[in-house]
Formats: sequence, C-alpha cells, structure tokens
Amino acid sequence: ANYDLTYSYVGSQSIDVGFATATGDIDLLRIETMRAHTITNTLSVDYGLMDNLTINGTFPFVSKFTQGTDYSGTAYGIGDISLGARYQPFVQNPAGPTFTVTGNLSLPTGRSPFDQRIGQNTQTGNGYAQANVGINASQVFDPVVLFGSLSFGAGKSVNNLHQYNRADGSILTGLRPGKTIGFGAGFTYALSYNVSTSVSFQENVTTASRITVIDANNNPVAARSTSMQTGAVMNFGLGLRINPKTTLNLTAGMGLTVDSPDFTLGLNVPLTFSLF
Repeated sequence: ANYDLTYSYVGSQSIDVGFATATGDIDLLRIETMRAHTITNTLSVDYGLMDNLTINGTFPFVSKFTQGTDYSGTAYGIGDISLGARYQPFVQNPAGPTFTVTGNLSLPTGRSPFDQRIGQNTQTGNGYAQANVGINASQVFDPVVLFGSLSFGAGKSVNNLHQYNRADGSILTGLRPGKTIGFGAGFTYALSYNVSTSVSFQENVTTASRITVIDANNNPVAARSTSMQTGAVMNFGLGLRINPKTTLNLTAGMGLTVDSPDFTLGLNVPLTFSLF
C-alpha cells in the first residue's frame, strides 16, 4: 500500500472587455482572478496476482479551496476511484531495459463539474469515466536509473446534462471528451545508500472536446469544440531511505504551460505488509 499527500496551486487572471454596439467604445473592463488550492490524500493498494502481474486500486480524498472574482468556496469529498493493472511481458535482464505495460480505469465517483454552475470550480472529479493504457521502460546504469513512459487515454461521452451558464443563459447538455496522449522521461541518481534524487518531465496533450448546448429558449445550438490543451510539468524529487522496506519520496513540480498547475508538492509513503 502507498499513501500520497499532494498539494497543487493554480492561479489565473483574465481581462474581460466589452464594447458598445453603436460606437465601438469600451463599456466594460474587468479583471477576473481565480486561485485554486487543492490537497489530495490518496491511498493506493497493490496486490501481486503473479510474478509479472499486479492489480491495484487508488482511492483519493480531495480538499479544494477556490478564490475568485465571482465565487469563493471550499469543497471536500472523494475523488475519482481508479482500478488498474501492471504487466511485465518479458523476464527482467540485468543488462537490458525493463518494460511494464499498464492499464487503468478511472470511475466518476467524485463530484462532477457538470453538477454545478460554471465558474464555481468545486468539483472533486472529472465527471466521466476514463480508460488509460501505457508502457513504461527503465534502464539501470548504476548509480543512475533512466526511465520513460508513453500513454494514451480516452473518456466516455456524457449525455443528459443540464448545466446552466449564467453568462448567456445557455445550458450544457452533452460532452464528448478529447483523447489524451502523454509521454515523459527522467532519471534517478543515488547519492548514497540512503539518499537519492530524481528529475523528470511529463507532458500530456489533449485534443479538443466536443460539447452540445441549447440556448436560453431551449433551441439547439451548433456543436462547439474546446481548444486543445497541453499540460507539462518538470518534477524534482528526493528519496530518503528510512529502513530496508521504507523510503520516503518528496517531490516538487513546476508547471511549464498555462494548462498546468503553477506548482505541486508531494509526499509518498510506502506501507508494506504481508498477509501470509
């Protein structure tokens, strides 16, 4: 079992400008700010079915505090539970790389962003089921370990929504999430028997999502598409070996794009035990 404590911060500022229809002069100028602090407590449990096959489950609890121009509030609740598996297709060769195939299914158990008014940002989950498959590779060059990953994710379409947008009175009725491709790479370096450090880069590119909307008079509006999103984070880690079975991992992440958290902090504590 593993316990993860993660803090992330997202801050944004936008300028809302309106123009008079007749003269074209500015008749609205407002600066909108949004700050979101999120703390996630996650318990993950792994169980080895075979020498090269492990199943796992992840159970997050999310606490979010949001400050904005039009809304401020706090949300607590369970996040999206995920179930997955890891499979090592080849016997490990000490002189060669190690490959692991992964797959997981994220369930919409958290508070959906579509069950609230747009702009409140108090969701604790994505609001739809999502499946991911990927492959990880690592190579040991003592005292350095190099690693990389590649993944693909797709979400299930959501229908029969009824989310009101107070800005124009329109109502969101459906969503088809975009596909996500992720890749990353990094290395871990052992400074001593008890201390190690790591540097890694992770990027996720999500294609445009398609949404269906009706206007304030319940008339269908032509389907719209969101913009493509690119999230990238540079992570720096420190591992402290407490005993032969326990290593504490501390991480700090720095967002590299506007679609990424500004920064993240993380603590991972392994909880090892045997049933038999």
